[in-house]
Amino acid sequence: MKKLFFILLTGIMTASLAGCGKGKEAGSKPEYTPLIREDLMWNTEELFNRAVTVEKGETGDYANANGTTEAIFYDGPEYNGKPTKVFAYVGFPSAPMPEGGYPAVILVHGGGGCAFFEWVEYWNGKGYAAIAPDFYAQQYGSYKLQNGKAPKNPDGGPVDSGSFRNTAEDYKDSWVYHSVYNIISAHNILLSDERVNENKTGLTGISWGSVLTCIAAGVDYRFGAFAPVYGTGFLLETPGVSSRDYFEMPYDAAEWMRYYDPASYLTYCNRPIMFSIGTNDSFFSPVLQQQSADLCEGPVYHCFRAELRHYHRWKDEEGMIHVADFMDFVLSGKAAPFVVESEALDGRELTVTLSDGSSVKQIRVCYTLSTEGNSTQWKWSLFGVNPKEFDGNKLTVTLPENAEYCFVEFSDGAFDEYFQSTRLYSLEK
Repeated sequence: MKKLFFILLTGIMTASLAGCGKGKEAGSKPEYTPLIREDLMWNTEELFNRAVTVEKGETGDYANANGTTEAIFYDGPEYNGKPTKVFAYVGFPSAPMPEGGYPAVILVHGGGGCAFFEWVEYWNGKGYAAIAPDFYAQQYGSYKLQNGKAPKNPDGGPVDSGSFRNTAEDYKDSWVYHSVYNIISAHNILLSDERVNENKTGLTGISWGSVLTCIAAGVDYRFGAFAPVYGTGFLLETPGVSSRDYFEMPYDAAEWMRYYDPASYLTYCNRPIMFSIGTNDSFFSPVLQQQSADLCEGPVYHCFRAELRHYHRWKDEEGMIHVADFMDFVLSGKAAPFVVESEALDGRELTVTLSDGSSVKQIRVCYTLSTEGNSTQWKWSLFGVNPKEFDGNKLTVTLPENAEYCFVEFSDGAFDEYFQSTRLYSLEK
């Protein structure tokens, strides 16, 4: 891929901007042919080659123990006929640069969030260059400045999560259009830097940032991996959306879905993607996440988990180490403790094959008897399976007779350790 470039208006960005166990090794990258939707809102041919204009922001004490972080502003699309600027933190690790450059990741926060320099610090500690843009017209945010406490960006764009009031005609003023445009531009910024390995870039987002990640997964095929956390498609059916003050049922629901819902874009994703959500998520639905995952054409990995509360989480101790391990596995070919290689349901017998069953220390079968009402309020039950039940790398479990939905969760330790799951099964009586 030809290196992109960007213009720095107020100085040159300097170099200061600058553990898995045994398991399956990812193979070399296969020859890749992207799936392309021709009628996108975004002119990707133009955007992928756009020279992004970048201004250096104010110097701050970002307390990055793992590298160096700088604040920047970069140019976004016009909003209501006026130019916009996007605030972001960008950081590079202090660890020596590997041959070919650092892998890199774009970090997309959710509703109530802002650009988190702490998130950049986390990924710098994992050996990644990282950029965390703001998606709600804010600037100089931090983990302590959530829920509207971050300073406003006077040159920011729209802030209406989901763009439920937008139509096919006014898409260029929509939050979805601006946000994905700005993700593409952030990707350009990373790809323009000679310290970044252009073949090792990933995108991860949380909540509404996860929704944007799912849309971008079908638009920006230059990424090598995607990791949406919580949010996915079918937003008009999502329990936690319709109760929000920003929600308004679109006049033409079918048209709105085609333009603004992740379900219309995930079908064009044939890069590796890993979905994560907890059974106790108060906003998004595990059932709709599975339906969204089923749309993808490429390799899909699942991280359904019992009791993964919905908030801005990314740290290992918050149960999120699997996101970094996934990026390492897909982008750099590093060993993962294990991956689910195959699974098959025969009646109530579920057989799962892992890459390395000996790495598993905990197995939990999670199921619900519920099908009615708001899925965020369903009650889920658990029972454990002894890892000694593995026959080599294969495990067969009998699912409860009265279960309606079920998945099996595998872990190599405690809550802050690596985990992966099967898909979510809908069980016929």
